[in-house]
Amino acid sequence: MTFHYHLSQSDLSLLEICPPQFEKIYLQKKLEPRHLRYQEKAQWGKSFHLLMQQYNLGLSIDNISIDNSVLINQVKGLIDKTQEIWSAPEVILRQAEYQVNHTINNYLFTVIYDLLVLYPNKAVIIDWKTYREPQNKNEILNNWQTKLYLYVLAQQLNYAPEQINFDYWFISSAQKIEKDSIQYSNLLHNQIHQELEILLDKFDNLINSFYHQNISFPHHDNCHQCPYRYTFDQVCNDNSDNFEILTSWDNIKAIEKID
Repeated sequence: MTFHYHLSQSDLSLLEICPPQFEKIYLQKKLEPRHLRYQEKAQWGKSFHLLMQQYNLGLSIDNISIDNSVLINQVKGLIDKTQEIWSAPEVILRQAEYQVNHTINNYLFTVIYDLLVLYPNKAVIIDWKTYREPQNKNEILNNWQTKLYLYVLAQQLNYAPEQINFDYWFISSAQKIEKDSIQYSNLLHNQIHQELEILLDKFDNLINSFYHQNISFPHHDNCHQCPYRYTFDQVCNDNSDNFEILTSWDNIKAIEKID
């Protein structure tokens, strides 16, 4: 059986971090609980991104009707801090919410860049984050958003990996705005390609086992470190569907594919 899946960076992250949670949400349609605090943060981020998108279209923030002075001040603070993005004369393209599709084997990946800025000799991916910057830069570099967004852009546009930057802007307040920049490279590109191949190969095996043999997605050997273990413990360990559970995600390479 051939499967065609549409995956995002958040899907890859969940699949890698907690395979049973991925199964319950996407295959068995047992949706993840949405807490009120999460919804409020999501709405704040959505409004922020919308304002930045409108500013990129040439609309003045002062003329946009929104009853949230703190949010408006955050946006204005960011605009003041990033004037070089908006005024550089050598920019070829500056596009907000820029969508790119890319296929790997039977998988379709869609990435949406908050802002993509193209110059004659470089491309800059810009992402707005309305929370405090992670203390460990490796968290950013190892995040699937970083890896997938860089990889897809290098694959789809005529820029070498060394010509691509990923700039995260962290806006925790109008007064505290910080940037963290990732310089891409051919070495990173090849590493990410290998990681994708390994992850998707494991996913192929799991999908075949799930649909043909009623075998559920397994936990990792270090499952006790999973951030979903306690938040969604009941969902992840619900075996009411009579699925066999594999011993460990880390041993999936031993599973044979079923054509």
